[in-house]
Amino acid sequence: MLVKFTIARRLQSILSAIRSLQEGDLDIEIKSGSRDEIGAVAHALKDFQKSLIESKRLQEESESKEREVLRSRMKIEEAQRESEEKAEEARKRAEEKAAEERRKNLLELAEIFEQEVGGAVTEISDASENLKTNTTNLQSNDNEASTQSAAVAAASEETTTSVQTVASAAEELSASI
Repeated sequence: MLVKFTIARRLQSILSAIRSLQEGDLDIEIKSGSRDEIGAVAHALKDFQKSLIESKRLQEESESKEREVLRSRMKIEEAQRESEEKAEEARKRAEEKAAEERRKNLLELAEIFEQEVGGAVTEISDASENLKTNTTNLQSNDNEASTQSAAVAAASEETTTSVQTVASAAEELSASI
């Protein structure tokens, strides 16, 4: 019965260790002093415990590296955002400078245009004034010509009437002779 009790206690110890490992307690002490089958199971359980500890260490290391990679990505993204913002600011400054340069060039061109075209505008204005005066003179001459044409037409009609009267008189004269 002592052997049965000893075997049961050793199996109970291994079973307790398996449950602890199953619950995640990797710090338990597993005794594997004997060289029999129960000792072999205990030794295999110890190797399993070492594997679990190594697996947990590797998982933690992997998670740590993932966090580092994530932080690095975040830093890279932040640096990229800052770079894009600086590039956008530089682009805006360049556009503003170009717009200011275009505005200056347009003002210079307008000034040159005004200087060069100003004289031509004055000449055109003077020519327009002369044209207006000539038009007024032509209208006056046209009115006078119309008046004279009306007088000539009236005189022509009067002459026609006189010629008809003379022709009539000449006919009468010719008939009386």
